[in-house]
Amino acid sequence: MLNIFIKKLFSLSRISKIIIQLVADTMLILFCFNLSIFLRLDDISYYYNQNIIIFFLLTISLSLIVFSRLGFY
Repeated sequence: MLNIFIKKLFSLSRISKIIIQLVADTMLILFCFNLSIFLRLDDISYYYNQNIIIFFLLTISLSLIVFSRLGFY
């Protein structure tokens, strides 16, 4: 079962693999950013702030641009 998944993953086109990397990186960045804010503030009240979406978008876009410039994709 795992061999079939790996073979299908390796047979994908380059664009598909890059999209998978971008989605995975976006989810990990969101998770780590939320975790770091939660650990720092020890509260989830920041979710009720409307400006947090701006910080999420800024963090994700800057991180993906830096990853792209460094040649990770």
